[in-house]
Amino acid sequence: MSDPYIKGFNEGYVIAAHLPDIAKDVSKVNGSSPWLEGFRDGREQYIDEKMKVWHPAWLDVGQDKGWSMGRWLDQPQDRDREDDREIER
Repeated sequence: MSDPYIKGFNEGYVIAAHLPDIAKDVSKVNGSSPWLEGFRDGREQYIDEKMKVWHPAWLDVGQDKGWSMGRWLDQPQDRDREDDREIER
């Protein structure tokens, strides 16, 4: 594990998991060393994995067509609430 990129990646991942504010601050540092690039990539990897837990893939259905959940929720529903009440009776 002498490669600085891999070391930075692993440290960025772990620090993002346990100290996210510090990881964010470190990733904003100006520079382009292999360690720093690895740190940024490790932090991004942790964030991506965390988002998959909070944002399952089935929510992405239709995004390639320009659909979004927000647009879907804003559109009027096809059925009437009266229909629902008749079914319940």
